[in-house]
Amino acid sequence: MTDLMVKERAPVAPAPQSKPGSADQANKTPLEAIKAAKDGLDVLPDIYRYAREGFGAIPAEDYERMKWYGLFHRKQTPGYFMMRLRLPNGMVTSDQLRAIASISREAGRGAADLTTRQNIQLRWIEIENVPAIFERLNEVGLTSQQTGLDNYRNIMGCPIAGLDDDEAFDASHMARAVSLALLGYEFSNLPRKFNISISGCRHDCGHSRANDIGLTPARKLMNGFAVDGFHVALGGALGGTWPQLGQPLDVFLRTEQALPFCRAAMTVFHDHGSREKRTEARLKWLLKEWGIERFVAAVEREMGQTLMRGGESMLVAHDGDHLGVHQQKQAGFSYVGLHVPVGRTNAEQLAQLADLAEAYGTGEVRLTNDQNVIIPNVHESILPNLLAESLLATLQPNPPGALRGLSSLGLTQLGQPAVR
Repeated sequence: MTDLMVKERAPVAPAPQSKPGSADQANKTPLEAIKAAKDGLDVLPDIYRYAREGFGAIPAEDYERMKWYGLFHRKQTPGYFMMRLRLPNGMVTSDQLRAIASISREAGRGAADLTTRQNIQLRWIEIENVPAIFERLNEVGLTSQQTGLDNYRNIMGCPIAGLDDDEAFDASHMARAVSLALLGYEFSNLPRKFNISISGCRHDCGHSRANDIGLTPARKLMNGFAVDGFHVALGGALGGTWPQLGQPLDVFLRTEQALPFCRAAMTVFHDHGSREKRTEARLKWLLKEWGIERFVAAVEREMGQTLMRGGESMLVAHDGDHLGVHQQKQAGFSYVGLHVPVGRTNAEQLAQLADLAEAYGTGEVRLTNDQNVIIPNVHESILPNLLAESLLATLQPNPPGALRGLSSLGLTQLGQPAVR
């Protein structure tokens, strides 16, 4: 290690006062018992202590709690952790990407994965280096907080938000606001994980119906004016014994209602979701038990208002991936989508992407839920130079057809672990 030497530090970003969960139900699962004994967020001082005392000091129950700070102990690699970051809407600056690359290079054997939730995961992390990693992330405005277990995960959105001439409106700032506003004890003890997608994209790039909450663009005539907002789908979850697409609601949200609605829906789930059987604890199971009408009524009570109905969906048919060169709505500029085979990348590539984003764009990189990357805001005068860069021979704008749609999820069919 060079820049990431461990020092005595105060914990980064201590959480606010605790909010108890509904963990008083009988027949709690083992994980519910762990959460009832100590909230996952309360493990932060222990993480700093384990960094001083070494891996052998970590008790088994804290392997679970450490997931509240994005640290996943890998049984296949004893003594090492995977670290999952939080990158709302898959947006990352060149400075942030360089920080991630340096952490990967110096503390993670150079390994990095792009995920299907527009996120980045690092591997081979040792507990002794975690405090310095937290500090490095904090310096560039990043966190790994609440990216695992019974928390809401990285909030997805359209990776070309603000660039696409066909979008209904740019909702990326809403996805980022919701992602950061709900961090802390308020939702640190959900019955199970919770996935949210918020997008103003007409092609549903955020895969709304695969999420517990999926917000998609809609428009409603109000007092003679066309008002932009969202339609809502609830209860999507494609894993487990009962995969289900989210159920569309007859609800229209104004854009400013996105955060209050997500907060209210998660509160109802927090307070009433089952904690007795983890295989039946996702939101879809509460909806199955209650029905949509009862759930929406509970959300309205929590919000203190009756939600509007109706509105016209602005979705159209999905039109494929974001690979290759595409004109932006900003005249003279394009975005370039690059294929990252099965989302597997490394510190060198991430650092090179940061350099290219600054040299040819505006210092920004976008991540897609296909585990690929986008360099936006490339002017047409220098586009040929970007396409001639050596990195694009590896991360190709137009990969062969057999590779184009392959993600790490498909590798599970080949007996390989998926990146989730």
